[in-house]
Amino acid sequence: MPRRRKLLITQTEPQNIAKSPYTRLAEKHKLQIDFQSFISLKEVKAKAFRKQKVNIPSHEVILFTSRNSIIHFFRLCEDLRLRISESMKYFCLSETIAVYLQKYIVYRKRKIFVGEKTIADLLPAFEKHKDSKILIPGSNIMNPKMNKFLTHNEVNFTKAVVYKTVNENVKHLDIDSYFLMAFFTPLSIKTLFKSFPDYKQNKTLIGCYGSNTSIMAEEKKLEVNIKTPTKKAPSMTMAIDHYLKKRK
Repeated sequence: MPRRRKLLITQTEPQNIAKSPYTRLAEKHKLQIDFQSFISLKEVKAKAFRKQKVNIPSHEVILFTSRNSIIHFFRLCEDLRLRISESMKYFCLSETIAVYLQKYIVYRKRKIFVGEKTIADLLPAFEKHKDSKILIPGSNIMNPKMNKFLTHNEVNFTKAVVYKTVNENVKHLDIDSYFLMAFFTPLSIKTLFKSFPDYKQNKTLIGCYGSNTSIMAEEKKLEVNIKTPTKKAPSMTMAIDHYLKKRK
């Protein structure tokens, strides 16, 4: 039996791996897929959060950009023994994030504004609430494009760090054994070079999710072979599938 080509996904393994699109991808192209998160999330404790001097109740709107921001925000509110007013309004970057918000609030009683995917989708909501103070809970790393967009449109926002995104140590990986590596955040690219300072791409294929990830990879002198999301390939598995089919 021929040796399977190895693909590295720089994320944790899906909970239901049997039904994961990665499993179908592996079977279709006869791949061995390894999962290894290149970043980890660390809680910001109440004591550390207080040092930011962010007054949560003084804001009229909370903008959630990810499920992690929801999880850590409400975890922190519980630690602070802070009850969020029912008059609070919520902006969510996507429908998926908005649906997840239902775990923490009575959805039908709150005012929710939902974008399709990007911060620009919420511009009408920002314009409608131009006099409101908007809180953006998230990690210590903010998307520079989002920051630029909010500043350009004169949005009155406050960033609150409710969790930290840090590099993982991945020195144990046989990094040169992979024919393709898929990255999902700019920090994951930094993790690669932190663990392997002298890394050379050689013939390894590189896949990147998101423009910021691709930019970081290219700044590190990597050739990005697979870029996603696109209209034809909105997910990494679809992008890899399309690329490998073209190479056959």
